[in-house]
Parts: sequence; C-alpha cells; structure tokens
Amino acid sequence: MSEHVVVLKTTNARLLAAYKMTVPSNEQVPVYFEKAHQELWAFVKEHNLKVIGPHMTIWHQGPEVMVNEVVEVTFEIDAAVPGTGEIQVYTLPETQVASFVHQGKFDEFQIGHKILLEWMAENGFRATGGYREIYLKHDPSDLSNSATEIQFPVEKSQ
Repeated sequence: MSEHVVVLKTTNARLLAAYKMTVPSNEQVPVYFEKAHQELWAFVKEHNLKVIGPHMTIWHQGPEVMVNEVVEVTFEIDAAVPGTGEIQVYTLPETQVASFVHQGKFDEFQIGHKILLEWMAENGFRATGGYREIYLKHDPSDLSNSATEIQFPVEKSQ
C-alpha cells in the first residue's frame, strides 16, 4: 500500500466567481455541476475574465452528507467584477488547511476524505468549515488518470 501524505499548509487568498446551490442527492451532482459550469463560463465570457487556476468546489458540510448538499462550484478569476444572478464574486481568504492529493481513478478520490479525517483525529486538528476539492487534472474522456486535491480548513483542537 502506498504512503498517504497529508500536508498542513496555508492557502493563498483567491478571487472567485462562485455558483452556489443545493444538490438534492449525491447522484445528481453531475447534472447540477454541468449547469454551474455553463453559467460560470458564460459569466467569465460576458465579463472578459480569465480563469487563472484549476476549478474548485467548496462543500459546506462534511463528506458523509449525501442529501441536500450545499456546494459552490468556483473558478478563480483575474479581476473583481460585480456578481450577477446566481454568480457571486468574492475573495476566499487565506486559510490553514490539511491537504491530500489523490492521483488515479477519479471515482476513487473520496478515499482522500477518509485519509484527511483520520489524519486530523490522529494529529489533534478539527475542521473549521466546509471542505474543498480542487481538480488539478480532470479529463472527462479519461477519468482513470486524474488528480484531485482535497482540503479541510483546520485548527488545533482544544
């Protein structure tokens, strides 16, 4: 079995365009994400923005939740503009996170959630907010070779 490396790091602040929604069930995530991506790309084009980083989702509950999931699909953008409709623009602040990068089959990346939660428990950290998934390498035509960074904002347990 390969060694699982968890890194404690501080992320940089990021300017995001975000589409926030509630997904009724986990099986419906692909359909909801497709609509969010279409809306975000239209927003980027309309405002002549550049996407300057990998796509990221922010989940506003733990990974064990599979119904009524509150999630933001986000693009890091190069300029601040007013949000419109479903799209909000804001700066995600610098944050201390526990991070794990899953490389391999996309449908197996959820193992990273378990690895991070176990690491947090073993090292005296607790989550301070929703977790993030950053899609470093994601080719829908070849999901056997993906890279997804999973981050939990953390602080030392009291």
